[in-house]
Amino acid sequence: MLIIINLLATLMCVTSCKQDVEESFFFKIEDGLQEWHVEAEGGEQEYIVEANAPWQIVHKGIGTWAKVSPRRSEGAGSFLITVKENESEEERSVSLAVQLAGKDYPVNISITQEGKSSEPVPPVEEDYPIVYNSFRVRDPFIFADPVSKKYYLHVHADDALYPTAANQIAVAVSRNLCDWRKAGISFEAPASFWGKTDFWAPDLYYYEGKYYMFATFSGADEVRGASVLVSDKPEGPFIPLVNRPVTPNGWQALDAALFVDENKDPWIVFSHEWTQISDGTIVAQKLTKDLKEAADEPVTLFAASAAPWVIRNSYYVSDAPFLYRANNGELLMLWSSFLLGKDGNGQYAIGVARSQSGTVTGPWIQDPQPLNPNDNGGHAMIFKDFDGVLRISYHSPNTPGGSERLTIHRIVDNDGQLSIDFFSALSN
Repeated sequence: MLIIINLLATLMCVTSCKQDVEESFFFKIEDGLQEWHVEAEGGEQEYIVEANAPWQIVHKGIGTWAKVSPRRSEGAGSFLITVKENESEEERSVSLAVQLAGKDYPVNISITQEGKSSEPVPPVEEDYPIVYNSFRVRDPFIFADPVSKKYYLHVHADDALYPTAANQIAVAVSRNLCDWRKAGISFEAPASFWGKTDFWAPDLYYYEGKYYMFATFSGADEVRGASVLVSDKPEGPFIPLVNRPVTPNGWQALDAALFVDENKDPWIVFSHEWTQISDGTIVAQKLTKDLKEAADEPVTLFAASAAPWVIRNSYYVSDAPFLYRANNGELLMLWSSFLLGKDGNGQYAIGVARSQSGTVTGPWIQDPQPLNPNDNGGHAMIFKDFDGVLRISYHSPNTPGGSERLTIHRIVDNDGQLSIDFFSALSN
């Protein structure tokens, strides 16, 4: 009897350990659309995968027109989906499933392909009549979309592109950063939306298979905060993820950015405005995975007065945080404030802060001088163009009002030391 009891206990232990191991397996798509809409001509898309067990991609149903290569791997890696031309007039779709360690795993890729038009349609040549640097814009965030190979710039809709719209965000599109076209309204606030004014600083990110916009609004109570908007397309239309700010209640907060840390946890990084606390600060707060609410208490990273170049005054401005992982692995932050210009007046400028821990919570130290001490510009971000060139975009000059223009230069990352190539402006 004792032998039987021992055998049962051993069997239960083995079963429990096996279940623990299986539950620790994971598979995650880091880059690539999980809901992919393909034109009739077909196309291809690469998917970047994080996994800790052998996996394979299997078709659910008939879909030989969507080829996966490679179909399987032992862990982290990538695969390419190639969709053939659809010669039928009927739309078609297929679903691809993941098997992890030989078992079904709850990750799916849905592909829908348009049918071929019954009549030949002559190609439409898109017109891009708006010249770079010819229109007013503040807080420009350039999103380089790898799927469409186009650049998207969302702007406060009362800028010169759409001068009559007050409660909207608009979008401009370019193929080469030099020539732009209006692409419509990307967000129009419904009457029930909490935000009534501002509609500032719309930053765009691709996260977990969708496009998310972080933008600044003020409510009817004149308290300013950041909201998250969501869309399936980079041009929108966007809708509120939730109808409330994601920044702390009662705080005057603006210029929110998304940062995903080494544990894949999302953070919102934003400015706690000088209008409320005099010495403006940059703050980080962990979000839930769905970006709908805060997951932890806010953490103050630094105050504007900590930077030696910031003009000493009765208040200190801390605008526009943007996080960038340098080529040497350092975590850097661009942010903006004011320095004393050569004419004795305050000029907008872009500072650089460095995380001593390599994590978003810091501690952070300030570079002694801003990146651009002479052009009165700020609210910057960094991106790579489709030729692999590292670039910085910001608006300059900051004053007088109405003169602000989109400014794009090459930026050099020399082992974490950033410098702007001011002779590389697109208009040169």
